[in-house]
Amino acid sequence: MRNRNAHLEVIMANITIYFTDGCPFCARAKSFLADSGISYEEIDIQPGSNAWKEVKEKTGSGSLPQILIGDEPVGGYSDLVHLDATGGLSQRLGLAEEGPVTTLYDVIIIGGGPAGLSAAVYAARKVLKTLLVSKDIGGQVAWTYDVDNYLGFSQVETADLIAKFEEHVEKYGVEKLVGVEVRALELTGKIKKIVTDDGKQYLAKTLIIATGKRPRPLNVPGEKELIGMGVRDLEKNNLPQYWINNDIPFSQ
Repeated sequence: MRNRNAHLEVIMANITIYFTDGCPFCARAKSFLADSGISYEEIDIQPGSNAWKEVKEKTGSGSLPQILIGDEPVGGYSDLVHLDATGGLSQRLGLAEEGPVTTLYDVIIIGGGPAGLSAAVYAARKVLKTLLVSKDIGGQVAWTYDVDNYLGFSQVETADLIAKFEEHVEKYGVEKLVGVEVRALELTGKIKKIVTDDGKQYLAKTLIIATGKRPRPLNVPGEKELIGMGVRDLEKNNLPQYWINNDIPFSQ
């Protein structure tokens, strides 16, 4: 909603902010509404006063600020920002057509490799609403024919290991968006936004980027078809053991 009024027209809204002097989040809430061109009534109260007790009874919280739209409590500054980010503030003020409110995730994870999947499991176990966004599942593991250095498995085929990854993540009900790429990020502000290559936008309080790395291909004949089956991507410091009696194409 911020700055959506090109000429800063004042939106007359039935919003009340209960605040106290010296409260930084009270000041932020008032600045947020003012920057958005939304009018509000402010009422200065002191913690412990009769007015404060009335607000606490009305809203269920004794912290300040407390923001109300009409007689309906919104909460504090963070609640106001979240409501705006999901489109709920515009709807409650009658400034938007009725429609679905954008989901605000606790965590969005970009990347479907072991690191991203592990982050998704840990977030979901903490009962955080989690979205995993990735072009595919598996990361660098998916480029390997089989794996013989994964703890607990003397040898496991890549497809089986990735299936176990997915089964573990699905156990915790993590929402997955697979087959798309992230084209843009907005990291400033309290709410983070990602835009995927299909033009859709997703919002989160926290963004984890676990995209890993992808070795630069040499584009020699057969490289793409034989990756993981004799054709390997190696760090330079691992190359010496492969020099003896082997032809190694290498490009810096």
